[in-house]
Amino acid sequence: MEGLSSKHLILFIAGSMIISMTTYSSIFIELGGRDTWFIAILSAAIFIFLILYIIKTFIKADSFDFRQIIHGSIGKRFGEVYLWLFAIGLFIVASESAAVEASSIHVNLFIETPVWYIMLFFIVPAIYIASRNFNSILNIVLISISIMLIAIIIIEILVHRYKSFDFLFPFLKNRSLKDFINCFIEFLGGFSCIAIIFPLLKNLERSKKLTFHFFIGILLSLDIICFSITGHITSLGAMRAKNILFPVFRQVQRISYVNFIENGEVLVLLVCVLGFMVKYILAMNGIIFLFRDKIKNKLAVVAILSAASYIYSLLIANNAFDFMKVLNINQYIYIVLFLIMPLIFFTIYRATHSNKVK
Repeated sequence: MEGLSSKHLILFIAGSMIISMTTYSSIFIELGGRDTWFIAILSAAIFIFLILYIIKTFIKADSFDFRQIIHGSIGKRFGEVYLWLFAIGLFIVASESAAVEASSIHVNLFIETPVWYIMLFFIVPAIYIASRNFNSILNIVLISISIMLIAIIIIEILVHRYKSFDFLFPFLKNRSLKDFINCFIEFLGGFSCIAIIFPLLKNLERSKKLTFHFFIGILLSLDIICFSITGHITSLGAMRAKNILFPVFRQVQRISYVNFIENGEVLVLLVCVLGFMVKYILAMNGIIFLFRDKIKNKLAVVAILSAASYIYSLLIANNAFDFMKVLNINQYIYIVLFLIMPLIFFTIYRATHSNKVK
């Protein structure tokens, strides 16, 4: 039987949240400047309360069927409309994963290799992996995210000596309220990508420690995101970090230990490929799980969606500077589809099913 334990959730959450925000951190630093670390921590603290409210609704409803709860809150007709919007959001997440992976490698490593060519090496294996059964995907996610987390820890250890915390000061100076609020909203939007695992929770095995394991997964992911973005500022300075498309690649170029360890781009490349592949797979399977009762051939659906994703990714990633603007817009899409609307619908569900949700 296909099963997802509460302990597995820790790595699934990490796979849905960490990689994107740590790779294109410059879009947040551009708005938050040297105060980005503070805005990240503030938004993370608020996000924890919001997401735990949603998870506790799942638990109290004694159902982890996302579709069922949405239908129970706003009815089947309007529920289907939202689920299609949610699926579009998942498609955008998957396309963004493919686009960022290809664009970051093109910009930082293989400038002469076109984005469309790099993306082929992502999309083709992604189709095969995403079309496998859930147990196979589960194993791939657990192994890939474990390796990714180890690589991130190694990177942070190696770059620590190059950080200067003077770049974080002066604190809250010359920062407009508008930029502060926009940065705060974009952080919440980025964090909201955790919602890509909501459709997969239908396979979740009941556990008394579910809330605890979910909290650990959230806390681990948010800690890594905040620590990494702070590291980009302390390594490069806010002014330089905001003007670099993918700061993490520049950050590791400073690594040098007794002429033995030179440059950490291989580790960043490993993190990038594994992280975005997992996020793509989770998003694609989220779409499959939403409409599983209507899908007869999973491979065909994944192939069609991936072909559409490839075309859309090429359109948005062809120009790296315009792509950064698209990434900014995406954060606002995510906060609406993945956080604000679920909060509203789950609150309605609690109110209309008060005898069931206790």
